[in-house]
Amino acid sequence: MNGEFISEEKVSIADDFHFGEEFRISHIQDGDGNDQKTFFRIFKNDTIGYVSILPGHEGFYSFASPVGFIKDASTGKIYFKEWYSYAIQEFDSTGFHLNTINFDFGRHNYPEELRLNFIEKPREAQEYLKNSPIIRSINSFFAFDKKFFITVSHSLKKSYWIFLDKKFNPTFNIDELENDIDGSLIKMRTWTQTPTQMVYQIDSRQFFNDYVDTFNDQQVEISEGNIHEFFGKNREKLKEEKYVLVLLKVK
Repeated sequence: MNGEFISEEKVSIADDFHFGEEFRISHIQDGDGNDQKTFFRIFKNDTIGYVSILPGHEGFYSFASPVGFIKDASTGKIYFKEWYSYAIQEFDSTGFHLNTINFDFGRHNYPEELRLNFIEKPREAQEYLKNSPIIRSINSFFAFDKKFFITVSHSLKKSYWIFLDKKFNPTFNIDELENDIDGSLIKMRTWTQTPTQMVYQIDSRQFFNDYVDTFNDQQVEISEGNIHEFFGKNREKLKEEKYVLVLLKVK
């Protein structure tokens, strides 16, 4: 785990990849082949396609996800969160597609007709979503030992953290966090995960401003490893264009 270079290979054009020991899974958002499949399991010279692109979705902007495929360490299963729907794709530990899990947010669902109508009208879409209770997409999907976790948001402002059991039934919903350790502000934005933690990402300048707003004129106790020591050691760096990563342990 020292970041040493292992190998490289040329791969076909795709948005996201997962590399297993003897296989890989690729995701091509625009679809490929006669059936416009969007996922491919590749093993030596054998390729299997899964999940045809939804009608009209070829018009959406294609990009690589910052997280991409994730692996559930407790089961070995592999998951991929779709961006332009509420679907989670599930694969077994050897890369074969098992299931498509579709979430239903009831009256907060994004009507498919409206979603497609906004493809070439991004500014209108932003304006609509800014003042609407519609959930555009699932922002994050993580797998932990005994639970799953998703985040969603509406009105481009209000976020929700939702924990689910291994059958995808909601067990706990959070719409506001209270930091009872050091009192600093936590914005509900997650970036990625470790097997036991959620990784929270924040712009360093925003972190600096939040800290100052929270602890301005307060007498704080600086101890090894706490937020006040971190701020003091990195005060000038936080004013630059950097990111701060905060790890939140999932119990």
